[in-house]
Amino acid sequence: MQVLFQRHQPIPPQHPLARFPTLPVLGSMGDARSASAPRSRFLADDAVYTASGKTATWLALRLAGVGADSSVIVPAYHCPTMIHPILALGARPLLVPVAADLRVSLAAVENIADAAVRAVLLPHFFGFLQPEIEAIKAWCTRRGAILIEDCAHAFYGAEGGSVLPGATGDFAIASTRKFFAASEGGALVANGQRLALDLPRPSLTDELRGAYRMLAESLRYGALGLPSTRRYRLTAVAPVGPGSPEDALREAGCAPARDDEIRGAGDARHCLRSTALLIRHAPHARIAAIRQQRFRRWQEALAGLPSVEPFITDLRGCGVPYAFPVRLTRPEVHFPALKYAGVALWRWDQLAVSDDPVSRRLAVELIQLPCQHSTSDTEFERLVLQCRRALQASSPA
Repeated sequence: MQVLFQRHQPIPPQHPLARFPTLPVLGSMGDARSASAPRSRFLADDAVYTASGKTATWLALRLAGVGADSSVIVPAYHCPTMIHPILALGARPLLVPVAADLRVSLAAVENIADAAVRAVLLPHFFGFLQPEIEAIKAWCTRRGAILIEDCAHAFYGAEGGSVLPGATGDFAIASTRKFFAASEGGALVANGQRLALDLPRPSLTDELRGAYRMLAESLRYGALGLPSTRRYRLTAVAPVGPGSPEDALREAGCAPARDDEIRGAGDARHCLRSTALLIRHAPHARIAAIRQQRFRRWQEALAGLPSVEPFITDLRGCGVPYAFPVRLTRPEVHFPALKYAGVALWRWDQLAVSDDPVSRRLAVELIQLPCQHSTSDTEFERLVLQCRRALQASSPA
């Protein structure tokens, strides 16, 4: 099964590397003004920690019985790593349209489903629960399909919330690297059964390499109190050579997933011991409080700017945010301005080709600003100021 991916707006060449990390690194943390212990399905004793969220997804799909004769429903707005595990199993992704608020509706799922549907992969974007998850789970049960909750953005649940991310689906996966400073990490849980997986353990060489990557990443951003090594570096875009049909597709903005990306999804093993230790012994209450504070700070700092529109207005229904999503009013101008200013951000601008206009629009308009807790409040305020200045400078007077 071949799926074409399209990049909807080119990444500006030779932009500065951001000085603020988009993912957690070892080192200083912000100050938590208040903290209460969050809940997490992925801190339970039955959680299996894997090398990545992508491999956890592959394992969940395989346990669901997904194979070459299967279809898997997945949102048309997605990270490519959600598609690679489906392709690695030889299955067909069915791209379900999303609403403007990224809601996946039961009606849309029913409309896209075919007779071969074996699983639904349902993500909680940015940490906010899908509102129709219970209805979609009931539909899966009636159809004999498996619901897999993608909690890559939703490791924690809301305090006192009635629905815990990862507790509704037959399986649930998480991307622990998005919440902890390990060099890798994913998690897999099953509801209603206990997993008995015979996964290989990383070697001593793998463990040492992981420790080195953790330290190196922290040093790049100066999180250990030493000067950042990224301050004056620029990125470069590698030229694409002519000749092959794949090169021609890539030049036109479309190309299939690379074979190594697909194969890597099935490279399932236990996570590094350093990763498991960091997850189990992390200051979860402090992490939750800082991320919530930084979400609110972004909300306050960008309010009223003509260059952006709020995508999510408050933290209701969210345990701990992964990122602060905001919509650019003129992405063709504002996105390059932010990249050239070295602002730490990312977006899902490379999607599997579909007919969903909402996903195509969000691919260029919707950016994600980091709420991650590592690095100091002073560094975070520099990022906020950097972002405001770039947006103001690129907006008409």
